[in-house]
Amino acid sequence: MTNQELLDAGYKRWDPPSYIECCTDLFQKCVSDDYGKRYFINIYRWDFSRYERKGFETAPRYEAEVQFTHKNGQTVDSTCYNGWELKDIEKYYADLWALGWFKYYEQWGNTNHDKEEEEAEEKTSDAEQASD
Repeated sequence: MTNQELLDAGYKRWDPPSYIECCTDLFQKCVSDDYGKRYFINIYRWDFSRYERKGFETAPRYEAEVQFTHKNGQTVDSTCYNGWELKDIEKYYADLWALGWFKYYEQWGNTNHDKEEEEAEEKTSDAEQASD
């Protein structure tokens, strides 16, 4: 993975927070659909060259993370450490989202997609209980 690959894939570059030591770049991409913002993928570029003399691997590394909000309101963090291909990172997070466990970060306009899904799940559950 390279900085240019991330920019070409639609990631925006940001200055990393100053409290994160050895992080030289932060890239972020918003993943959305017709209903709203699903989640943001953050990719950090790490540079450990200052530790070269101490025996650490010093090649730049990339780390991806997403924070989802579960439908119960709790947050769930997921991190992909160095070695993942960008396409695999994006597919992994899309697959997690497809499980249907998470709420939208922000919904567009008057859409109420999460509420519609909850009502549909309740109807299915009620129908299943009635058939038992």
